Amino acid sequence: MSLFKRLFGGTGGFLGALKKNLRPAVSNLNPLIYRTIIREKTGKDAPALLSTDGTDFDLPRKLSVDELSTLARSVEAGQRGDQATSGGDLGEAAKHYREAFTLNPYNDLALMSYGVALAQLGDLRKGIRWVEKALRVNPGNERARNNLAAMKNEL
Repeated sequence: MSLFKRLFGGTGGFLGALKKNLRPAVSNLNPLIYRTIIREKTGKDAPALLSTDGTDFDLPRKLSVDELSTLARSVEAGQRGDQATSGGDLGEAAKHYREAFTLNPYNDLALMSYGVALAQLGDLRKGIRWVEKALRVNPGNERARNNLAAMKNEL
């Protein structure tokens, strides 16, 4: 199945237990949250999850162990992308961001970051298309909206 179809087509499938507009909400939690819920679901001792920022842990609890594991790997790939960006290796960063959204097509932060990395590597038009995809996944992503405006000003 193509990435575009995974991003925008069909119902069910990955994160299918959630409404489409809620899928980005579970896509960028701390990987420890996913791993704690996996422990809960598999009957292992797990620390209590307490939110200090209003995070709703009921949504990720609706997901399967496989989906939670995939979400954790996606966020960790995005974190590796952020580290590579901080180190100035945009090519490596782009590789990790691509891995992140390939694992989870609702990871709007990875889609946006991939687009920004492409633009910084010199492919501004392609970068814009990826940031636009991030906004289709999560229209409320203000950071993506700001990046898109700045990128379009560069044209």
